[in-house]
Amino acid sequence: MARTSGKVLFLIDFFSAIYYFFVISLSLYSSDFLMTWVCGKVSGYWSIFYWIIFCTFSFLFLVFYISLIYSSLPRLKEGFSQMPNHPTVLLWVIKFYIKKPLTLPLIHHVLHSFHTLTYVVYKLMGMNISYGFQMSSNVDIRDPELFVFGKDSTIGGDVIITGHFMIRENLVLKKVVLANNVMIGAGAKILNGVKIGAHTAIGHGCEISHDVSIGTNCILGAKTVLGTNVVIGNRVRTKEGTFILKGSVIADESYIEGIFDNSVDYKNKIQ
Repeated sequence: MARTSGKVLFLIDFFSAIYYFFVISLSLYSSDFLMTWVCGKVSGYWSIFYWIIFCTFSFLFLVFYISLIYSSLPRLKEGFSQMPNHPTVLLWVIKFYIKKPLTLPLIHHVLHSFHTLTYVVYKLMGMNISYGFQMSSNVDIRDPELFVFGKDSTIGGDVIITGHFMIRENLVLKKVVLANNVMIGAGAKILNGVKIGAHTAIGHGCEISHDVSIGTNCILGAKTVLGTNVVIGNRVRTKEGTFILKGSVIADESYIEGIFDNSVDYKNKIQ
């Protein structure tokens, strides 16, 4: 991975601080302007309700401005980009820091506690999402515009989904696609380039490496681990703790347990 110099890190922190100050100040000013225009000056017991409403509007303005700034930039495109000087890498870094305030624990929890608010924010940030989704409040979606969230799908707590991967001084961007009625159990980790078919259940604690394809009506047992470029057919089931190694291909209606490897490399070794 390409190393980042101390000077570059200092500049990133400097401009991030300016951005945070700007967006927070703008949110507070907008809320103050709105409350003054609507309510005028208040005193006594009403001042308590005033500050509660003021804080609520400040939070909403903050989330809205961050989403608006994020969506105003060009969309990330799938592909390989050489680090650190490729324009796509720069765009990805800028977008990462723009949405970083939304990952702060309190803001993140409140944001994901309201279904409609979560839907609107992710829509603004370019996610392909339908209103019928279900998502826990502590889900971490690293690249919203590289995520397709199918209708009536569910994501449990502490799940991490990322649309980027760094390897050999390259930034790799690929979409993660969940079809309709997919269930992701708590604590699962899903890397970029993963496609999961409809009516499939991913057990808690599963780890799915990049460029994996999973068919429809599958059930992956808890803590199943899938290596890179694994292809799983339809109606496949795995036992808890199964390891399916890199490049393996699983036929339809299979039941897998233990450590499984039928990749081309493995077949060449045993011949």
